[in-house]
Amino acid sequence: MSHRAADDMSMTSAPTRLFLRRLGAEIALHGACGPAFLCGSLPDELLEGVAAAASELIVHGGEKRVRELRRRLRASHPAAVLSCAHDGEGLPVYDQVASMGLITELPERASADALERVLSLLGDGADVFVLIPRRARSEEGRLQRMLSAACNGQVAALEGAPEHLWAWRGKRVTTVTVESTAAAASLPITAVILARGDVGMEFTLTDLLLRQHYAPTDVFVLDLGGEIALDPHLHGVPARSSARVAVFPKHGAALGEALQDALGGIQTPFTYWCDAGDRIAPYALAQLGMALEASADARVAVASAALLAEGEVSEVLAPIAARARILDQRCFPSAAALWRTSALRAGEWPDAEAAHFALELAWQRLDEGVVVAPGVLAGANANDLPASDWRAFLRSQQTNSANTDPCLAARMALLSARPEDAVRLACDTSVPSRLIRAQALAQMSRTAEALTLVEQLMHEGHVEAAILFLMMPSTKSLAGLRLARGILRDAGLDEAAVLGAL
Repeated sequence: MSHRAADDMSMTSAPTRLFLRRLGAEIALHGACGPAFLCGSLPDELLEGVAAAASELIVHGGEKRVRELRRRLRASHPAAVLSCAHDGEGLPVYDQVASMGLITELPERASADALERVLSLLGDGADVFVLIPRRARSEEGRLQRMLSAACNGQVAALEGAPEHLWAWRGKRVTTVTVESTAAAASLPITAVILARGDVGMEFTLTDLLLRQHYAPTDVFVLDLGGEIALDPHLHGVPARSSARVAVFPKHGAALGEALQDALGGIQTPFTYWCDAGDRIAPYALAQLGMALEASADARVAVASAALLAEGEVSEVLAPIAARARILDQRCFPSAAALWRTSALRAGEWPDAEAAHFALELAWQRLDEGVVVAPGVLAGANANDLPASDWRAFLRSQQTNSANTDPCLAARMALLSARPEDAVRLACDTSVPSRLIRAQALAQMSRTAEALTLVEQLMHEGHVEAAILFLMMPSTKSLAGLRLARGILRDAGLDEAAVLGAL
């Protein structure tokens, strides 16, 4: 098989990467979640999406490629990676059918025969994606006709595909069906759904109860009330799942109070919550659980891949790269995290308010006690706020330092343009507090004090302090500039690239 597709897509432009991320997120959140047949190398953006959805990856491309995929996915993805045999002409041979096919390589000669063989390995209703380098118009016509015939006309060009790729999708039509790959065991996780009416409930229940390869043990639905009454039968979805589902009427209750009540009834060691309408990839819970178990002292595992919101994909950025952009993102959902139930019960989190949790996740992902799970996709339901409304919301939050982590309260004060409160709340000697205090002092035009504090942190070797020093608009000493650049260099960071991302 030709390797041109792998070469073409490894040297991708920013628009191409965005297209691939969108397609990967769509596959994870909306595609079939059975076995996936991979014909050719996949760019990382696509591989993450397929591995977050498929029960197993059947790979055609040799044992070396299979070993490489197993190595890349072993620590973060539970999906099995299997090899596929080939005949004397190099065409794939497999004794089962798949529910999804991704084709990124076809031979230069007899490409239609190779496409026909791959299509024969897909079951009825299977999603098929073809992304290969452009060919001669006559050859592309033959491939399109063959794809259309195998899908009974259910084919379409992929919108937004780069010009150098021939990119099509279809829905296989055949008499051969895919056997169920549902897992027998459940995970020791209780999922809590926050519902304000029935809107979006069917999507989230389907993702949690029917599409997860390893479903949660229990699902609590907190009915907070809304304009549309909650369907008491929950669309019949719970009856088709082995997980226990309970609905708790919480009309008029505050969000924090409802979540605290739910915590009292949770018996599993891990807690997951989301809003009705959130979309969750089939392996989301398992991957988050793997990340959390990898760090025994961690309180929360956080997904760190792509989010699908209003048709757009937005990366979840680490704090260093997100300090100046976090307010413009505003789409970090609770559905992208898994918590230790004991940590939530211990009162380590402020008032169980979802907005506080989101800020905690966005600003403390690199702190001790938080682990990052690569490759998890969880989709927000796109209840997004304009930037001005978001800032107004933050300013309206009265955080009580007696019940709230002072460092988090200080962050919220800094974000909502209350630097005096931030200085008062960030009063301990921890690194995060001192960084917040320095930023607040700079906002108050107390530049000399801010620089002194930042330089002290730089002498301790903190990368965040070096970035903050370089970002500050004040006049800087030559010694300070040398120190900051040395810290970035030692951390393997490029100054221009870091500052350009902020």
